[in-house]
Amino acid sequence: MAFWGKRRREEQERQDAEDQVLAVKAQKALVATDERIRTTRDELAFAQAELGDGATQDLRDGLDAVARHMREAFELHQLNHDHIPDTPEELRTRNARIVQLCEWAEDVLDERTAVLKERIEKIREAPRVRERTRAEAERIAERLPQAEQTVERLKLRYSPEALQRIGANPAEARQLVDFALHSCDVAERRRDAGRKEDALVALETAIEAVRRAQSILDAVDDFEIEAIR
Repeated sequence: MAFWGKRRREEQERQDAEDQVLAVKAQKALVATDERIRTTRDELAFAQAELGDGATQDLRDGLDAVARHMREAFELHQLNHDHIPDTPEELRTRNARIVQLCEWAEDVLDERTAVLKERIEKIREAPRVRERTRAEAERIAERLPQAEQTVERLKLRYSPEALQRIGANPAEARQLVDFALHSCDVAERRRDAGRKEDALVALETAIEAVRRAQSILDAVDDFEIEAIR
């Protein structure tokens, strides 16, 4: 009997220790999440100034959802410290739920702020990226006469069917370069007008146009190299 009594005491001591760890974890999680909500609201205000209301809607929605669920966590915490005695099981269940709610809140805020930070970083870098994109478009434009000459030279050696894949590439590349330069101008005007999200859309369009122009001009060179081989 003494053996089983000792086992029960050890089990109870172990459970008491685990409950104490859980209670401390719940308390720390509440404090940390409350501070995280406060700092995220500050970040939201800054992001709204940078991006406007439309681009920050997801974070606002996330904060609202977190605030609603965290009310439950604080109510549970209040129940743990009111004048009504609680059983160990009740305390354990509440503290576990508090930790669960806080971890969920942190995950939501991590996800929403990560997306927004990436967007803000892109907007801050936009002027430098825009000038680099414009320079790249102009560099590709310098390749156009050579690409046109290459296609004309290949026409003397290969059938129209053989050249069908790359025959129109120089003309298409020229259109893409013109479109990229135009999009860079649009991006600059939109940014100057304070429409940073629109400016970013125009810049991303310019970047994609440059990428495609580069790719189809490279295809002309690749065709000639393969023909030589």
